[in-house]
Amino acid sequence: MPAQSQMTPTVPQQAPLSDPGQAQTGTSGSGNQARASALGLSTSAAAGAGGTGAAGSPAAAAPEPDYDAIAARIYTAVDGLGTDEDAIYAALGELGGDARKMIRLKAVYLAKYGEDLDAALDGDLSGSELDRANQLAQREKATFLAAGAYGPQNLAHAVTKGSGTGIGGFEATYIPLADTLLVRVTGKVQFKDAVTGSHPSFTTAHSDLNSLVTFLNSLPAATAAQVLPYFQWTDQAKTEKLALFNTRLTETAGIWQGAGLHFEVDDPEWSDVRAEPLFSLSVGDEGTAAAGENLQVSIYKEPSDTEKTAINGVLSAAHQAPMQAGIAGIRANAGTNLGSNAPGATGNATDENPLQNEMSLSSTDLDSVPDPTQRGGDNFLKKSVMFANGAGALTGAQISSIQTWIVQFNNGDSLAANNAITLRGFASAAGNAADNQTLADQRVASVQAAITGAGVAAARITTDSRGDTEARSADVGQDTAAQANERRVEIRIGTGEQQNTVAHEFGHVFGLSDQYTEGARVAGDNTWQDPTVTAAGISGGSQVEESDNITSVGNQVRPEHYATFAWALNQLTASKLGSRTWHVKQ
Repeated sequence: MPAQSQMTPTVPQQAPLSDPGQAQTGTSGSGNQARASALGLSTSAAAGAGGTGAAGSPAAAAPEPDYDAIAARIYTAVDGLGTDEDAIYAALGELGGDARKMIRLKAVYLAKYGEDLDAALDGDLSGSELDRANQLAQREKATFLAAGAYGPQNLAHAVTKGSGTGIGGFEATYIPLADTLLVRVTGKVQFKDAVTGSHPSFTTAHSDLNSLVTFLNSLPAATAAQVLPYFQWTDQAKTEKLALFNTRLTETAGIWQGAGLHFEVDDPEWSDVRAEPLFSLSVGDEGTAAAGENLQVSIYKEPSDTEKTAINGVLSAAHQAPMQAGIAGIRANAGTNLGSNAPGATGNATDENPLQNEMSLSSTDLDSVPDPTQRGGDNFLKKSVMFANGAGALTGAQISSIQTWIVQFNNGDSLAANNAITLRGFASAAGNAADNQTLADQRVASVQAAITGAGVAAARITTDSRGDTEARSADVGQDTAAQANERRVEIRIGTGEQQNTVAHEFGHVFGLSDQYTEGARVAGDNTWQDPTVTAAGISGGSQVEESDNITSVGNQVRPEHYATFAWALNQLTASKLGSRTWHVKQ
């Protein structure tokens, strides 16, 4: 089992959205509005459907019944003076009304007891045995569906009890008559200063900030006093960031809701028994999580890029070295009992208490979201290769840079959706459109050759050469800097989107481990949740890889990421389902 860090890699930051919006947890489509209303939720507290997801894999075949044991139970039930009808119904019910299984049982019964099963039951029960099995299946199903609700129950996912991972914690409720699995997370948000105390004895509550404390303590007292406010919260900053966090929370619910997936019982006779997920993330208020709540979010104050520039201005005026990059923020993480990561602690503790979930974020993590309007730039899934005016060929340094970057996406699973590479070529507005289209084509061809030269299969690559069509649009303008930015090829892995860090961290709250490569986790390894994914009927399991998956470095929620919700359904309903299990379906 690869080591699980339960953390997110550092993501290049983008500017925050101009309108942080309401502190709600999801948008609502009409279907989810009705379901939310029926469940007693306000529509603002339940995420809405939207978007599409990858196709679910075929469900794994259910295990075969023990025909010998079933035949013996029926023989015992019909032998003697009286007939134990309940025992017969219970035995036949294990076949789920499956005609193929009934034929097999009849063959076994004839071989064991020298008697036809129909004849054995003819004097005891009316109708054919298949009809009786179907009637039983329907009776069992009706009883199952008649339950008002299964749950609510707070759950923390682990492959086995005490397995050493114990991450995640949420409340689950299955409402069969509403075809709904309600996934609810409750909690609070608290704001923490990056450093506290006074010079020269500043301290921090997070070990990632130890280098920052050392740096501030080394400054002259007057300079440290000028710099310190950039690392501590003001009431106004809290208000602004709480609104932004609630916007991210809304987006998170939408990302997880919008996968286009649901759950079905794996018995063919029960395939109409299903569950649609409905996410309620009630974590948007400031405070300390109360007893019975699932999640405590802590947001540490990290200066914005503008504030970092101001800090270095103060340091320069005081003849001090600039602040070292990377020492001002923490690495986002989430899981159960993050106290094991506190200063002085070692390792990750096993804690399967779903009411002790923690999430730690840097304030700038709230700026990390997809931005479809951004032209150019880089993130984990997108690399922009820039060209000089009129140039279509790459330099040797550019080829080396491309090949170093792309090789991290050369391994992992074989899912085409996870391995797709798109090359988008652009040209600036100068010159005529035909020449610029040719130039963009040349740039794409140059980048494609560099990628295939690194060993990436050509079949994975799709080209999309756009010439100067976007450079001529009014929103770009004709200024020199904007046009220079148009002379590029964008290498996009999957969607190429910037990751929504909060949505990724909620993957851990939902019981999933990280999927990107790091440390002992190498591409192609099975993820920690792989057995759960397989049990949820998803062929191929779950592998470590750099991809646009939500628990890797992107935002795509695919069938494997719903596996812990299928597990939750099994926890809620196992006593009524018997050997049946829930599978993820599209």
